[in-house]
Amino acid sequence: MMHSSKTEDAGETAFSPSSPPHGGAMEAVVDLPEAAFKQRHAKNSRENCFGRKMLSGLCQKCGVNYEGCELRCQQFLSRVNPSWTWREARCIPLGKDTLRKMKQTFWLSRINKGLIGSEGISPAADFVASMKAGFTNLRGWERVKALPSFFLFLPPTDFWLSAISIFGMAVATGIFMCGAANAGWMLMLWLFHLSLVSVGQEWYFLGWESQLLETGFLAIWLCPFWSSSRLPLSWPTPKVCVWGSRWLLMRIMLGAGLDKLRHDRAWRDLSALDYHFETQPLPTPLAWYLHNQPRWMHVTEAVLCFLMTCVAPFLILIPRRSCRLIGGVSLIVYQLLVALSENASFASLLTIVPAIMCLDDRFLSGLFSVKTLERMKEVTKGPAGTWSCPLKQGWPLDARLKSRETLDDSEDQALLGPDAREKEQVSLESEKKERSCCCWYWPDFVALVKRSKLPKGTVDAMRRHISKRWWKVVTEIVIAGAIITCAWRLSEFETYAVWEVISQFFLVLLQASFSAFVAQTKASYIFTELVLSFAVFMSFNNLFAYGPEVWSVWLTSCVVAVLVIFSYSTLKNAALVTKLHVEVLLLVLLIVLSVPVVANLLSPHQVSNVNYDPFHIVNTYGALGTVHRKRYELIVQGTDDSTVDSRTVWKDYEFHCKPTKLKRRPCFDAPYHHRLDWLMSLLPTEDKQASMARHQWFQQFLKKLLQNNLTVSKLLHRNPFAGKEPPAHIRVLKAHYRFTSSTVYGPMSEGPWWEIDKSSTVVFVEPNEVPGWQAHLERVLETRAKRQREEEEKAKAAEEALRRKEEEKELKKRLEAAKKAAEELKKKQEQAEEKRREAEARHKAQEEERAKAAKQEEEKQRKEAERKAEEEKRRRAAEEEAAKKAEEEAKARAEAERLKREKEQKEAEEREKAERAIAQQEEKRKREEREQQRRAAEEEKARKEKLQREAEKKRHEEEAKEAAKRQEEAKLREQQAKKEAEELAKREAELEAQRQKRRQLVESLLKHPVGGVPLREAPHLSKRGRRHRAQQ
Repeated sequence: MMHSSKTEDAGETAFSPSSPPHGGAMEAVVDLPEAAFKQRHAKNSRENCFGRKMLSGLCQKCGVNYEGCELRCQQFLSRVNPSWTWREARCIPLGKDTLRKMKQTFWLSRINKGLIGSEGISPAADFVASMKAGFTNLRGWERVKALPSFFLFLPPTDFWLSAISIFGMAVATGIFMCGAANAGWMLMLWLFHLSLVSVGQEWYFLGWESQLLETGFLAIWLCPFWSSSRLPLSWPTPKVCVWGSRWLLMRIMLGAGLDKLRHDRAWRDLSALDYHFETQPLPTPLAWYLHNQPRWMHVTEAVLCFLMTCVAPFLILIPRRSCRLIGGVSLIVYQLLVALSENASFASLLTIVPAIMCLDDRFLSGLFSVKTLERMKEVTKGPAGTWSCPLKQGWPLDARLKSRETLDDSEDQALLGPDAREKEQVSLESEKKERSCCCWYWPDFVALVKRSKLPKGTVDAMRRHISKRWWKVVTEIVIAGAIITCAWRLSEFETYAVWEVISQFFLVLLQASFSAFVAQTKASYIFTELVLSFAVFMSFNNLFAYGPEVWSVWLTSCVVAVLVIFSYSTLKNAALVTKLHVEVLLLVLLIVLSVPVVANLLSPHQVSNVNYDPFHIVNTYGALGTVHRKRYELIVQGTDDSTVDSRTVWKDYEFHCKPTKLKRRPCFDAPYHHRLDWLMSLLPTEDKQASMARHQWFQQFLKKLLQNNLTVSKLLHRNPFAGKEPPAHIRVLKAHYRFTSSTVYGPMSEGPWWEIDKSSTVVFVEPNEVPGWQAHLERVLETRAKRQREEEEKAKAAEEALRRKEEEKELKKRLEAAKKAAEELKKKQEQAEEKRREAEARHKAQEEERAKAAKQEEEKQRKEAERKAEEEKRRRAAEEEAAKKAEEEAKARAEAERLKREKEQKEAEEREKAERAIAQQEEKRKREEREQQRRAAEEEKARKEKLQREAEKKRHEEEAKEAAKRQEEAKLREQQAKKEAEELAKREAELEAQRQKRRQLVESLLKHPVGGVPLREAPHLSKRGRRHRAQQ
């Protein structure tokens, strides 16, 4: 790399399109004409295959220079190393201060204040106020559908925006730590995010926000209603959630594929990926390497993209395990690759969630240990029968019911069929039938239809009941007709009558009571439960259509209560009824809301990421429908100069992830989403007028920057005016950014990641186009004038303070001189007094020394006398001690002689006792040896008999295997003979066809007129022609 040191700050300082920038920043800006750029790109695609070059280089270095190969690998890893932040230049090593980098991550609780807070770019309070202003003619439920958010009732202040985000994060953390959740917690998370998306305006308009809401809605029904345990037996996974997740995955992938095919020719001619990696909103570091791949690699990637988006989605709907597994695994791998190549927030990882529903238990069991699978044995056993029936009762009255595992309840057996016990689902080790992931049923649609029929015993009982008690059947049918008619009238008209609501309730109660106390037959119970289920469905339809009105809520609650009580008192399958209602209601809801989505998907004028219902339950999806050929970036700059001219010094605002500096590594922020950076990258894709009309928030953003708003400044990586006074002017430049080429800088160089076309740089927003710039400039000038006056007054006050300080200093010097003279005089007097005291002290010390010497002499004489007396005393004591010691020694010798005699006698007794014990042990050992020999003989005899039995058994098994083998060989020989006979017949038929063909040819030749054979038929009559026909 032959660059000067000035290029280290390339792109960091601002530049003007009319004059060269200060600081030499344009030295690193590569000025390439468009034709030269295209020629260089074509040469790169034609000659420099990055993958082939790397492979050949590594092969050569592995054989010749291993150190060079290792260094190259280390350089590559250091260039693509993801970290907490991406603010390092390409030539600077990655930092190690992890704690500092962690503080620079953002959550919704932090960025919402700058985006939709009271001081944010697009305040949610203004949006909610404008929405409420249009609610004049809307009723309560219509208002909820227009603004489905808690902020319809709560004030959209900064406190509530942060509180909802923080509380939702706390709930999600608790669910993650517990490893389980129920429908209540998942509903709470869904409502929290729906509330933020509804008031988030353009910051939450992207498709993955709706995808998160749709996935979260399916997760609500995936979890049990009451239990918070992991995989409870009382709530197996509903089938509709599994197929709903697969339907979501198909719409995501197929919508993206059709969006590409319909809206951009670059995708149809497979050239889109020549531009996509460079022009995507927020590229990753790997996008640079992918962009520099040759043309054929881009074409291959585009073909694979269409296979994944237009072909693989249909595999997940095919009712075959192999197709579903191939589709699910391929889509998971594809989404992981997409997550590495682009910063699309959590979209790729979120798409993997419904893809997991394409896998089954046997496939996923390889990811878990045997111990975990043993613990989950009861859960993975699965329910019996047609529906996802729970193994245990899900309501609080478990004592009333018997276990579902025994299948001894007559009503349950009647509903599930006579073969419920035999068709109990098997464990994970089964190789015959597989269960779908988290959904305990077999995808065998033929068996599903067969099992859905009523058992024969139930049908016979119903016929006998109708023939003997026909008046009861007629009565139930009349009441059921009245219930259906009344429910239909309530659902057809928006207005209602009180008598209709009360009549519906009493009719439902009458139907349940008549069946439970009068009819009292199994057929009546089933019929009544179906009628009550229909009434429940119609009540929920009224609740959804007209909102939570008093009459609809009261009627729905009453009908559900009657159904639950009836189920417990008669059929005793309330958990099954509840689960059936949940699945059917959810299925109907998904089908109804999918109608406009499918119509949009099949339409040639497909619209992507549009919501047809306010709750984002079923949405349309699409991605990368249009690929831009060039990448333009907006550079926001500010200046302190009050007058803008060619000498104005501009300072750049830096964003977290949007490309600005040429040597700064592209970010790797997924699954996080920098919302401001993303929308800033979309601004320059259109002309100025269209962009300003569509992105009206941009004017407010510039206004906030002009005011140096602290809340909005926290959304940026660096504000050059942070902690200072606001800038006087702000402007926005538009520049053409391009990825640098590996042919120029090399794949492992320390050069820039980006280059800018100097000729393309223009002013996108002039300083006088920023809202409120004139009033702001007047305020700035007024503030500066006021500050200048304050500084002049401060200077005068400082001069006066300095003069006073000098006078005080002079006075202090004189006082210090007088004080010093007085101190010296006092010091002399003290020295004279000190000398006199020292002379007196020396005289006194001499007197004390003489008295001390006399006292010491007297003490010495006294000690000498005491020493002599002590020596005499010690001599007499020693003599007495010697006499006493001699006497004690004599006594000790006598005692030792006595002890010695006793010891010898005791040892003799012990020797005699030991000899007797040895004799007894020897006798015992001989007896044990004889016993062991007897046992060994018996064991040897038993072993020989066992070996003889095993040999006999093995011989019989071998004879059986030999007989089976001979039978198998006979079958094979018979099949081979049959196959040879068929082949012989086939060859004879072919030979007969050839002979017939030759006869036809000869007959056609004979039909020609006299005069010879035509020239075009002559080769057929020659020897070579006949040989050619025979070969054919």
